[in-house]
This record gives sequence, structure tokens and C-alpha cells, in this order.
Amino acid sequence: MQRTSTDRTRTRSTDRPRATRRGSVLVEFAFVALALYLLLAAGLSLGRAIFAGQVTQSAAHAMARELATISLGPGTATIDFDGALANPAVVGRVYDPTALVIDRDLYPTAADLDAHFDSLPIVNQLLRPLYIADRVGDTNYLRYPGALVQGPDGLTVLIPRITTDDAGATTVVDWVAPVEEVLPDGEVASHFGIDAPDPQWAGVASVRVTYPFQSATLTAFTPDGVPASSATGGGGLPAGYTLAGGGASGPNAGDLGLGAHRVLGREARPFRKLITGQASFRREVVE
Repeated sequence: MQRTSTDRTRTRSTDRPRATRRGSVLVEFAFVALALYLLLAAGLSLGRAIFAGQVTQSAAHAMARELATISLGPGTATIDFDGALANPAVVGRVYDPTALVIDRDLYPTAADLDAHFDSLPIVNQLLRPLYIADRVGDTNYLRYPGALVQGPDGLTVLIPRITTDDAGATTVVDWVAPVEEVLPDGEVASHFGIDAPDPQWAGVASVRVTYPFQSATLTAFTPDGVPASSATGGGGLPAGYTLAGGGASGPNAGDLGLGAHRVLGREARPFRKLITGQASFRREVVE
């Protein structure tokens, strides 16, 4: 049967809306895809933050318990928290700050690296899931996130607590050790010794483990170079510490470990929060 001109006109008229619908679907998908990406990125970042919180809490609990039960030797009843961290028994068995930075080139295979971690103190072993791969110069490191610094005993990590001004310039407020004593606001005297000023808290091992969490999914970072705000700074470092430099790219790049992040086409400080785990135990072994 021969189609009339009316049929052909009707066919052409029904084809146009289909093409229009195909274009609208692409536009709708673009909006939906953006929302799905944000949900996925937020979910991944939240999952990493929860995982980091669990690791730091486990490490803090283990360290407080070990400090409460370990024998530090004669005459250590009145030792303060920093003195306890420097005690050879603690460095060898509980926590070694220099083990926060590992020269990966010395352990070429996974078995070699596992064997090395098995020989480290318990807290360093518990923190291993949070270590990052970093390359500084010609050396490959496996290290705890933060600023790579040269300390009195070797390479270690300190975490800058920072703020930024309206221009995006980074200001270091103070420096936080990955492991430190928990003290009430306004107090500076350690509670670790049994002669601490406050009898209620005297002889208590109170530990805080800090992790600098950064979202690598909610912002982008440049593959080469680091912004000046992330690469410089370091004012107010504790005595005996100097910046040792950071990697060339990535979310933890730069001397301060802040990364070369980009937001809306410009470099900016990344989304960063300090996650902490805390635990306290009264000392059971006092000599």
C-alpha cells in the first residue's frame, strides 16, 4: 500500500521528539553522574576516615596498656611521659618514632618488609595500615603521613596543625607528634610520674595517637610540583628538628605533607582533619 504525504509528514514529526529526548537524556545523565560521583567519593573518604580512626584508637589503647605495665627500670617512678618514650625498654618494645619512616629500598620484597615490621615495636606494627609510599630524591620511603623531619635520632614524622588565610597561604599553628600525652587544657606537667601535681591523675599513662587525614577523592592534585603554600613553612619546629623535604606529587606531597591539591582550577590547601585515638591506664608497674 502506498503511503500518503500525510503519513510521511506524521513520521517525520514523530522523529524529531526522539532526537530531542536523546539530547535531554545526556544532559540529565551529566547531572546524575556528578551526584553519583560525589556520593561515591564521599563514601570512600568517610570509609577511610572511619578506618583510620579505628587504627589510631587501637594503637592508643595498646600503647597506654603497655606503658602501664612495662618495667622501665629502677628509679623511674617519677619519670615523665617524654622520659618514658625515650626509655630503651619503650623504644624497643612499645613505640619507636624513627620507625615511622622506613627506607623501602632496603627491603626489596614483600617478605623482607613483613619480616622487618615483625621486628618493630607493637605500636609501629599497629600503625602500618596508615603508612604511605613516598619518594624523596632517589629514595623510596614507606612512612607515616605528615611532615618528614630530621630529628635527633634520625628521620621521623611530625604533623603540622595548620590554618589558612583568605589568600590560601598556609600558617603553621603548632606541631603535633604522632604519639603524645593527653593533658587537660592549660596543664603542662606530665601525669605519668607518681609525683604528678594532681594526685587524682598521678601515675596515669594517657596516650593520644594522631593521624592527618586528607581526602584524595574529593579534590584533585597536580601530578608535578607542589604549591608554595604546601612546600614551605616549618616555622616553630621543636628544638633539634628540621624539615627533610617531601615527595614531588600526590595528596601528601610537600615539606608539610599537604599535597598540591586543586579546587575549581586553582591550587588550594586540601581537605584535612586530624583524627585522634585516646586511651588511659593507671600504671601497674612502678619502680
